[in-house]
Amino acid sequence: MSFSLEKKLEIIAQPIKRSSDRRAILNGIFFAKGVLKEDEISISLENGEIINYTKRLIKEFFGKDAEFRGGVSGRRRLCVFSSVGAAKFFKSIENGDELVDFSSPEYQYFLRGIILASARIYNPEERYVIELASVRPFELMSFLSDNGIVSYMSTRKNETILYVKQNNMLEELYALAGMNTMIFALMNAKIKSEISNSTNRITNCEINNINKAVSAAQKQIEAIKIIEEANLFSTLPEELAETANLRMAHQDMSLTQLAAVAVPKISKPGLSHRLNKIVEIAEKIKQKQEI
Repeated sequence: MSFSLEKKLEIIAQPIKRSSDRRAILNGIFFAKGVLKEDEISISLENGEIINYTKRLIKEFFGKDAEFRGGVSGRRRLCVFSSVGAAKFFKSIENGDELVDFSSPEYQYFLRGIILASARIYNPEERYVIELASVRPFELMSFLSDNGIVSYMSTRKNETILYVKQNNMLEELYALAGMNTMIFALMNAKIKSEISNSTNRITNCEINNINKAVSAAQKQIEAIKIIEEANLFSTLPEELAETANLRMAHQDMSLTQLAAVAVPKISKPGLSHRLNKIVEIAEKIKQKQEI
């Protein structure tokens, strides 16, 4: 079962006590996927359980047994019936009437109906987006915009798709629809993403530090070899010679580790200063300058 279908079945499974709320869901389905042609209403839906749920609502409110017809395109099927009462709702859409009071409880159920009929809901751990394939994309975009939801439009296989993609917009959309499990899924995905990003930043920082330490150690070792090849190692001050021997004995150690094993003890900044002096001497030898 896809993630999208799982979330839609959660909507269907929720008990709805008020008949006005159930009617709002059906109106949302009509709005998203219903078409009125003469006296016949057809609703293009994909999943059998959603089709059966829609047919039960049609029977409840209009006393009609919706006919199930074969494929329209791909996996879509038509749920078809005739009703003067239902036709009035479609005429309200055409007239641009207010279909639902935004401040009423029915609003969230109307939005759930739209999602049931037209949405492809993505797992937020994979993508922050919901796609809505409605027969009324412009009206749906306006409907969402009136409630502060920013959506975008694109065309795919001759079908206009609306999509909402920002995390905060998705949270608002699912909150308006009363889809609490999706809000929790978004929050969990966000937390996981932040933890992953934080871990990656720490790891990258550690890798960079290791690379810098290895590069610095390699530079110090090369400097000591230059001094040795120039037969000038014996001319080094005692503390520099001791530091050079320490570095050659522990070539893979970081500066912190090197300072910890130094005898006599020396601080990390002190050890760094000595190694930098050795590198400076090697540079002078390379440039044939006086040491």
